[in-house]
Amino acid sequence: MSAKNDVIMYKNMCERLKTEVNSLRGSIREKETKWKEIEEKNKVAIDLFRSLCEKILAKDKNEMVLGEEYSWSKLSDIDIAHKAIKSYDNYNTSRNMAIKVMLAKYESQSKELEGLKLSIDRMINNGDYTKAKLKDVITDPTKQMKEDEARKKSDGKLQQADKEGKVKAVVEEDDDFEDVEQELENSNKNIEVGIKHQANKATVYTSEKKNKAKNKIRSENIEKEMYNHQETISKISDNEWNLIKILGATGFSTVNRIKNALEVKGTGITQSQVVTGLRMLLAAKGILLSKKIKIPTGSLVIYKLDDFGKLLYEYKNGEKPKLSEWDKIVKNHDNETHGYGILTLASILKQQGKYESVSVFNRKKQIPVTINNIDYKYEPDILCVDATGEAVFYEYELGTHTKKDFNLKCDKMAHLTGVLKFVTPQKDTAIIVYNKVKDWIKERGIKALSNIKIEITTLVKVKDNDTVPILIDLSKDYDDILVNNAYNLKV
Repeated sequence: MSAKNDVIMYKNMCERLKTEVNSLRGSIREKETKWKEIEEKNKVAIDLFRSLCEKILAKDKNEMVLGEEYSWSKLSDIDIAHKAIKSYDNYNTSRNMAIKVMLAKYESQSKELEGLKLSIDRMINNGDYTKAKLKDVITDPTKQMKEDEARKKSDGKLQQADKEGKVKAVVEEDDDFEDVEQELENSNKNIEVGIKHQANKATVYTSEKKNKAKNKIRSENIEKEMYNHQETISKISDNEWNLIKILGATGFSTVNRIKNALEVKGTGITQSQVVTGLRMLLAAKGILLSKKIKIPTGSLVIYKLDDFGKLLYEYKNGEKPKLSEWDKIVKNHDNETHGYGILTLASILKQQGKYESVSVFNRKKQIPVTINNIDYKYEPDILCVDATGEAVFYEYELGTHTKKDFNLKCDKMAHLTGVLKFVTPQKDTAIIVYNKVKDWIKERGIKALSNIKIEITTLVKVKDNDTVPILIDLSKDYDDILVNNAYNLKV
């Protein structure tokens, strides 16, 4: 009885399993049908998508070169999509550049038309043409030619009448001739002045015209350069554009000064972003230049816009960039090491707050000095003004001056101040300067310098606010001072 029940139970289980299997098979068939429909639609969409990509690529001159066969069928869907997107982006960039060039040409032509209109108005106002006559010339150029020919014929007849003795009668019929002759005589008095005035006026007009022509040519050349480098330009980020703008607008050359300028503009940029941006611009040829220099407080990397970088700034901002701090320093102080040493010293003096003002670029602030009836000009490396309004001079010395130049510099300082301040990069240079000062004192004589003090120290000592430099006080015993300082250089 038990075995029979088991058989019945297993039969029931088999029936249930069959029912479930049949149900699953039906469900699978339905899903397979749907999958086929989706697959067909996807295939159509992919074919359309690839067709669109191929049409975009077919318009790209870099993809379609005469004499070469092209097939994009071997490319995967992702690869052909990337190619098409890149081609489309390049097309948009070049189209935008072409539109800008066209707009620039349109603007220049509009200005030419405006200039022509002004010239026409000026001709009318000066009485060269009446409006009616000018209109006739513009609408019917042959009319003016006919009038000129008729005038020539009339002149010919007049000459013929002159030969025949008939001119006198013609002239006598003109009642206004005497008035015209008198007016001509009176006007002759002002001819010379008028000629000079017109010459000056013509010179100014010609100069303006030349400048406009030069500016137009420069603008067109810049547009062409931008068009030729559109791929490089498209890769410049907003951060890098901000750096180009600050470098061109301020001329700053160090990371800290550039970052501070950007902070004033409220860009929220960090120092690491400044460094990264500068590195990216250096990687693109022709935009940026850099140089690493050594100063006593550490190494310093300086930057300035290269030729293409200057064009980018001018293109974006409509003006030429300022002279870079780097170039200005070399121009004023011969080389980067000397110039940036001066700039670092000036920065330290400003931070310490000892002076009301600290000035580095003093070429335009040269001070006249007369020595032995000879006029000189003194240009200090650093010109400071203290709270009392008194000028204080600092010289950043590398020990490279000739004896003649160094002595002349000391003479100029001694005529202007009672304290000669020398700052050097390191101790060895301080000793060199110290020996040069000794030679100068011996040559000038102690009595002539009895009210002079000389301070010699190093940049690091100034930074550390060390107030114990080498001090030569010529109001005291000179020999003792020399001996003490020679063996106890506190630098």
